[in-house]
Amino acid sequence: MRAPVYGECIACCQRAVAVLILFSQVMTIVQLRYRRLPERGRLGVFSFKKDRGFWLEKLADGHCRLSEFGFRSDCRMIAVCHLEAELKPVIKLEFPRSYKLHLVLEAGTQTHAGSG
Repeated sequence: MRAPVYGECIACCQRAVAVLILFSQVMTIVQLRYRRLPERGRLGVFSFKKDRGFWLEKLADGHCRLSEFGFRSDCRMIAVCHLEAELKPVIKLEFPRSYKLHLVLEAGTQTHAGSG
């Protein structure tokens, strides 16, 4: 399963919001924003060049879908209670030298071709 990259999301989703965040704040911001996402809403974090990143999709049953792309391409289901433990190695692997990152929020009303 291939997660859509940054440009594909912005081109097809009218309810996407993109902002720049500092690398030192990424874990805190992701956790806070994830709690506010509606069901089937997605949160994406991308490198400054947008060639690496991950998508986090909120599911109904206390789980989320984590889709990585860039250094490693992977898609897996994780429990929300293990979110921080699962994201720490992903952030270190995908953003080894990043200072600023792009954060993209989607309302979850659009269906993407690559999201399954």
